[in-house]
Amino acid sequence: MLNDPNCGGRDGAEATWIAHILPYLEQTALAAMIDWTKSFGHAGYNSLGNPNLAITRQTLPIFQCPSGPKARPIPSIDVTEGYARGSYAANNGLGPMKEYNLANAVPTTRPQQDAGVFYMNSNLIAEQIRDGLSNTMFVSEIRLVMGNDFRGVMHYPEGPLYHYNYTPNTLVPDEIRSGFCNNQPEAPCTTTFSSWNTRRMIVTARSYHPGGVQVLLGDGSAHFIQQAIALNVWQALGTPRAVSGEQPVSPGTF
Repeated sequence: MLNDPNCGGRDGAEATWIAHILPYLEQTALAAMIDWTKSFGHAGYNSLGNPNLAITRQTLPIFQCPSGPKARPIPSIDVTEGYARGSYAANNGLGPMKEYNLANAVPTTRPQQDAGVFYMNSNLIAEQIRDGLSNTMFVSEIRLVMGNDFRGVMHYPEGPLYHYNYTPNTLVPDEIRSGFCNNQPEAPCTTTFSSWNTRRMIVTARSYHPGGVQVLLGDGSAHFIQQAIALNVWQALGTPRAVSGEQPVSPGTF
């Protein structure tokens, strides 16, 4: 994901992993509409005449869990239904997400045990995922809450990410942006920041499936992870780099 504090309205700023994989999801026509000289974070401003608004508003069935509700897009600042949402989020690491500028985005300033695969401006290649692609979570699920809730927004950095601080389906509240927290019994939340430059979100993997969540590993395989999984095993699945004291995870473990 691209996040450069010096180019807030241009150069694809705040594009997420979803925008980059559209051509591989039979969404080539939608991908061709992207103007990479403009931003995604400011796509809701009509005054910019930003063509990427058509991308951010597009609800994609492939990103909607069939077991959950089809949550409507949330409004952006001045455009009705400006940001569409999806059920699938990428592994940002241990929260809170705090990389809101380049200084906090590079791996050298974020402890290895904290960083997931999808941090800001991440450019990991397969050989850098030292745990192995078959032992590292790339994508999991989140519950889409009806109403004005930021979780699952596909084309803004806070939306399509999850953290592995807690095991799946925990009732520990997510920490998200004020004004965009619709607290629900099975997807609780609390507000911990109000703008991009104080960003400190934590979002947990949750699903509508009894007993656990689906995850996509780096080798392309999908697995159902029981919510009773031990926290240390869940976190070991999240770290792309083996860290001190981490035990290897075998497929039979989950």
